[in-house]
Amino acid sequence: MLNGKVVLITGGSGSFGKKFVEVILRDYPNVKRIIIYSRGELKQFNMKQIWPEKDFPQIRYFIGDVRDAARLKRACEGVDVIIHAAAIKQVDTAEYNPDECIKTNVNGAQNVIEAALACGVKDIVALSTDKACAPINLYGATKLTSDKLFTAANNIKGSKDIRFSVVRYGNVMGSRGSVIPFFISKRDNGATELPITDMRMTRFNISLEAGVQLVMFALGHHLGGEIFIPKIPSYKICDVATAIAPNLKQVEVGIRPGEKLHEEMITVTDALDTIDIGRYYAILPSVSYCWQKEDYLKHHNAKPVPFGFHYSSDINEEWETVESMRENIKKYVDGLTDRPMYEERRWGTYRVIDSTTYTDGYKSLTKSITLRAGKNISYQIHAHRDEVWTFVDGEGLLLLDDRLIPVSRGYVANIKRGQKHAVKALTDLTFIEVQSGEQLIEEDITRLKMEWPE
Repeated sequence: MLNGKVVLITGGSGSFGKKFVEVILRDYPNVKRIIIYSRGELKQFNMKQIWPEKDFPQIRYFIGDVRDAARLKRACEGVDVIIHAAAIKQVDTAEYNPDECIKTNVNGAQNVIEAALACGVKDIVALSTDKACAPINLYGATKLTSDKLFTAANNIKGSKDIRFSVVRYGNVMGSRGSVIPFFISKRDNGATELPITDMRMTRFNISLEAGVQLVMFALGHHLGGEIFIPKIPSYKICDVATAIAPNLKQVEVGIRPGEKLHEEMITVTDALDTIDIGRYYAILPSVSYCWQKEDYLKHHNAKPVPFGFHYSSDINEEWETVESMRENIKKYVDGLTDRPMYEERRWGTYRVIDSTTYTDGYKSLTKSITLRAGKNISYQIHAHRDEVWTFVDGEGLLLLDDRLIPVSRGYVANIKRGQKHAVKALTDLTFIEVQSGEQLIEEDITRLKMEWPE
């Protein structure tokens, strides 16, 4: 499906983008080119540590914003497939910055559509959210508008061979801003209780892997105009809290502004245009000048959902339990359940920025590390991981295999497993550490000397 194709991913340096790249490289080794289009320079740098350019020349990195129509059009030249994942997605951020949210989520969506039409792109799949269904906050409203723009784009394609569709799913376990990393952080930083907005609250649950597979299904099967929705389980928010921290008291603090008690993905009205295609549902466009409902039913070998159908997290037929959530968190939430997000050490502090486990078991971990002036980390080696250090502030001395190297902002050190290394801060020194390997555990350290070897 993607072999020989050029694929562009907007917001491609996020968690979805990384997982999508991993799947493409695994399942479509002859993909012609993968373009990562995003604003995140640091995130792109971290991706380059996982997939170095010399080993993966098919991956290209574009610094760009979906708000910038000209830059986006340039990036789309020669592209066959667009996956649109860029968005401002925090509910509270959107409410406080409404114009910025609209510029990215609505204007950015239209820019993607215009670039695709202008550049001869064949397939476009946009990522949506359950909050776009009967929205009560600005984020949901902008994503519903985006969904409508993409489904309606099929009506303005003219004679072009192009298909636009949307995928909509629930909360991704461990994604930025989700409740699971929040609860884990609370637990690991010594909290005595966990805040629960409402004990009755429910949500849909999906892994990042399942989200990627939904996108792949849409690419391989869409006729154009569908909003694809997976059949996934629900969970109770209090069960998630129990799975993560069974010994902590749960305290109800009230629903936040713009937050629903339960999430929907198909309303009763949506159901009038919804078909059941087996593993997924699909909401069909209410107005289509390309295809009729019968065409979609035949194409997908589907059947209409029953009259009065309603797909909501509180009336779901499939539910996660405390035990299943605990297993899912261990499997999918990047190993952060066993690792503090922030820690003070004798030499300074570190903060975990990102952690990812890939389907073949390979892992990456990104930390921001600050050493206080005059302090050093031990002279050490690692048996199971490689590290890349990028110095971003201050001055220091790097000791690498008995070679003394002055370091300051912009210096990059590649430390292979088995190499002796240490660093001393001459001033307060901050660097980004990207670990990669099959085992990323604190115990993978052989300390040769604790103090700076003079």
